[in-house]
Amino acid sequence: MAATNEDYDALLTELLADTNNMRDKYDEFSQFMEIKIAEFVLERKLLAPSLGQLTRDLAVTNAQRSQIQAELVKLTNEVERLKLLVETLTTQRNNAKNRVLEYESTRLYRLSNRLSRFIRRSLQSK
Repeated sequence: MAATNEDYDALLTELLADTNNMRDKYDEFSQFMEIKIAEFVLERKLLAPSLGQLTRDLAVTNAQRSQIQAELVKLTNEVERLKLLVETLTTQRNNAKNRVLEYESTRLYRLSNRLSRFIRRSLQSK
């Protein structure tokens, strides 16, 4: 029984030593965490004004982006309208050119040109 008491005492001593080591590690960890929390709070206080400014800047930027997006949509619609107008006007121009070419290729037009040249020459010679 003496051996069991000695073993019991040894285990108890070892357990107390481990408990003290754990308490010391816990205290070190607590101090470390308190320091880190204090640093975090200090940095947060220092960054709070710039964070507020950045938040306001972000709001302004988002408003500007929305405005630019609206202008882009408006301009895109205007460009599409102008493309359609150019296409319509180009078609009208081409049709007019074709009509003029058809007219100029007629016999009556060529005869009237010859006649007008002849009249101009005869008037100049007098």
